[in-house]
Amino acid sequence: MSNRIATVTGANRGIGLEISRQLAVNDIRVVMTSRDVDKGKEAQQYIREMGHEVDYFPLDVACEESIISFRDYIRERYGRLDILVNNAGVLDQNDRVEASILEQEISRFEWTMEVNFYGVLRVCQILVPLIRASE
Repeated sequence: MSNRIATVTGANRGIGLEISRQLAVNDIRVVMTSRDVDKGKEAQQYIREMGHEVDYFPLDVACEESIISFRDYIRERYGRLDILVNNAGVLDQNDRVEASILEQEISRFEWTMEVNFYGVLRVCQILVPLIRASE
């Protein structure tokens, strides 16, 4: 097993799940994260059933306290972080509207910006110091 430590945000499905699987296949210790604990643990089990040991931690990238808690977990358990895949994101698909973006209420886009932009920035600000501590 490699001693490299990676984390993938939004690892419970889609691209995040596949990235987690491929990192694990390449002998990298993966800490998978997601907002939904049940779906995250299901994804973790899916990769474990393939014979790869992966870790899981619940993480909401829109919540600074959640990211700090995750950082503390990584620091205590592994001492550093080598790879960060900032994959978590949202897309409002529940009420698709055919109207132009210029006709939409700004509030429709606030949650998307909170997660997809500010969440990524928060995760980087809080976790990059752990990456700097790695070789």
